[in-house]
Amino acid sequence: MIILRDKAQEFLKDIIDIVILVCVPAMALLFFILINYIIIFKIGIVKNIYCQIIFMYGIPIIISLCLIPIKLTSSSFSQIGICFNSKVYQNIIVCIGTLILIIIYFYENSLDKLEGGYVLQFIFVGIGEEIFFRAILYNQLKRVCRSEITAILIVAVIFGYLFHSDGGIWALLLIRMPLSIIFSLIYRKTKSLSIPILLHAIYDILV
Repeated sequence: MIILRDKAQEFLKDIIDIVILVCVPAMALLFFILINYIIIFKIGIVKNIYCQIIFMYGIPIIISLCLIPIKLTSSSFSQIGICFNSKVYQNIIVCIGTLILIIIYFYENSLDKLEGGYVLQFIFVGIGEEIFFRAILYNQLKRVCRSEITAILIVAVIFGYLFHSDGGIWALLLIRMPLSIIFSLIYRKTKSLSIPILLHAIYDILV
């Protein structure tokens, strides 16, 4: 009886930790975006479109979806798929090279440079969301649920309904949740974030 009670308490603690892991980065992201919106658009301190993207999205995403979750879970870079070996470096080089070419294309073919700004924004989104959903949240859910498939499905639901609730129910069911599952399966197979980040960024840029 005592063992069952201890297990129930441990499971409840794990669930609370997962809720905190989801809510704290989401609220921090909204807070930082709001503050930067005031700085950029209300006060008008930052004028350059690319600097605006970095302040408006880049810094909030890196802090909220990368640094805070890593700190909350006491994860290391090697544990989440950012490790120092030649294969990962090769993947990262390919990703960075591809994304730089896309940025250059949009920059050279845009009169107002807005397209280049969107590309930069989507790169930050791809990096932040893949680190948070694929590496941090997936690994924590896998530990709690003791099932990789269950963890992948829960991540897909949270990915679709919490962070991408626009576009209607069919967009969630037919596009975003399946994409989350595909990205999770790729991460599970490769143990690296570089390919999911690349695919995520390219999807956001093209769609």
